[in-house]
Amino acid sequence: MKFQDGDILCVASTIWSKSKGYTKKLTDITASERAIRLGKLNGEDPRFLQGVLDAFTDIIMEHPFILSEMSFCHIGVRAGVDQSSIDDGMVIFLPPDQ
Repeated sequence: MKFQDGDILCVASTIWSKSKGYTKKLTDITASERAIRLGKLNGEDPRFLQGVLDAFTDIIMEHPFILSEMSFCHIGVRAGVDQSSIDDGMVIFLPPDQ
């Protein structure tokens, strides 16, 4: 298959983030008091939530899940930070708006 002028190529953010290294080991994240509080409130790992806190510009809702705004004005759950599409013990972040 060859691309032609005008073709549109879509790449999933997970693939892009993994290839560019927008990932972090949970063991490299230190949870703040706020992340610990949110972890107790929502039943989630405070280190994961610290990754979420580091990725957003504004928090809209804290419970029953974190709804946040990112620097490129997107609003999403947990600032797009994810653990389901990566190896155990890792988190993956949305790529920065480029």
